[in-house]
Amino acid sequence: MFKPKQYPKVRNFYILLLFLTWFAYAYSKGVLMSALDIARYLEWADVLIKYNFNVFQFSQNTNFSVPPIFYYNWVTIVAFNKLLLGGSWGVGVVAVNLVAGISVAALLFQTVWNITGKPACIIFAGLFLIFAHDIFLWIPFPLSDILFCSICFIIFILITSLYQQPANLLKRVAGIIALICYALFFRPSWPPLLIFAILSIPMIFFFRLKTADSIERHNFIIKCSVLACTFIPVIIFSHSYFMQHPDTWPFPFLSKTLAFVALDYQQGVVIWEHFETYHSPPGNILEYALISLHKFFAYFYISVNSFSFIHSLINYVFFLPVYGLSIWAVIQLFKKENGPSPSNWWNIFSCTLFIFLFAFFHSLEQIDYDFRYRLPCVLPLILLAALGLNELINGFSKKA
Repeated sequence: MFKPKQYPKVRNFYILLLFLTWFAYAYSKGVLMSALDIARYLEWADVLIKYNFNVFQFSQNTNFSVPPIFYYNWVTIVAFNKLLLGGSWGVGVVAVNLVAGISVAALLFQTVWNITGKPACIIFAGLFLIFAHDIFLWIPFPLSDILFCSICFIIFILITSLYQQPANLLKRVAGIIALICYALFFRPSWPPLLIFAILSIPMIFFFRLKTADSIERHNFIIKCSVLACTFIPVIIFSHSYFMQHPDTWPFPFLSKTLAFVALDYQQGVVIWEHFETYHSPPGNILEYALISLHKFFAYFYISVNSFSFIHSLINYVFFLPVYGLSIWAVIQLFKKENGPSPSNWWNIFSCTLFIFLFAFFHSLEQIDYDFRYRLPCVLPLILLAALGLNELINGFSKKA
């Protein structure tokens, strides 16, 4: 292990190692243009350039199952890279991916150190970032995934830090709102991020008053669990009804998106193009609900049939410890005595809520073939696992 004063050197070592690992992987692969979405983004970037980045003209001259306006900020990045680099625009996006990935990795290290102050937790975060296949897989692709993941994690950290550092609260909340507004038009996976902010920021004020009392925290998590068990089935069955009868959707807004998702449901799709996960075409609302339930658990799958041996091995090395320690951290939320400190309790709760919201959202929408929709949860998962390791160490220390 290392002494606390050596932390900056250890952090810099891991960031350098991570940069070299990700850079070497991206360099060995080159700019990967095989993803189907890339051609669409290029077409939209041309429209954006043609109309001088006019958002209204862009919206009127593009068409997709999801309103393209929700991709505007991402397509702007593609368009600027096309203007600056021409046919090498993908190199520019991959470079931005690398810089963004390293930046949020540094943010993760600093957050783990600030919360735990334990060398073991920093070493854990560093090692498991290197083994996070879900991250480095997408660095060479000129897609929005790495950048959206980075934006989500920055917003997540800014929100959770409000509890520990309440100074200049209104200015910081305004900054969070500005970043969320940017994310809303970056990628259409923003609903769980928005819901996380809406739920979390008011709860921070609640916890500022009641964190010292472990009984209050225990009662709060029990109430949250009861509410979740009440509303989640209602949401799932309401959603299942519209998946079975998409023509009954009463609003023109998102009707095309709903019909697109409903077609997947009617074919029994769980993970897109992983046919071994498909259900038989559902015949009643319960069978539609079971598809959503299956998709929720599939969001956390470690491996599927089409993964190579190396891909599966790396995923097992990464996810088994991360899931195990994360589950241990979540268990600590329900302790009445000898549980986490108030601030650590809040951090564990925030990680859990964030991960749950993204998993639940995609269980009602779509799970991609390569699990790239799981990417926004990878950094919070590593943080949650590090918090679980911290609680495990604390537990052993108390017994010693």
